[in-house]
Amino acid sequence: MEHLAALMLVIACGNTPESCAVHPAPVTGYETLEACQHAIAPALGRAGTRSGVLVARCLPVDPMDEREMEIVWDVTTQDGLQASVRPVDEPAPETPANALVAQAATGEETRALR
Repeated sequence: MEHLAALMLVIACGNTPESCAVHPAPVTGYETLEACQHAIAPALGRAGTRSGVLVARCLPVDPMDEREMEIVWDVTTQDGLQASVRPVDEPAPETPANALVAQAATGEETRALR
């Protein structure tokens, strides 16, 4: 069984932070954070967007935590991309009201505005 220690999140943005959306990454899970970080430049180079900006982050995850997890992210002009991985049932105290959530418990991506 493969244990994941990091997830790659790639976000594509147009002219405004409100236009940002999850962009498919060639590989999303990595056995080490370092392997994920080394894969960012090649992943962005192959992304092929014609307009806008791509931003990628490697998010550490606890491979021993078996709870259902979600990636919570937000993009602002002031702070750029902020993202974290947290348990679905654990409220984030400082999550902005408009933060976007990607859940990956069943292998399907779910995105919802909060």
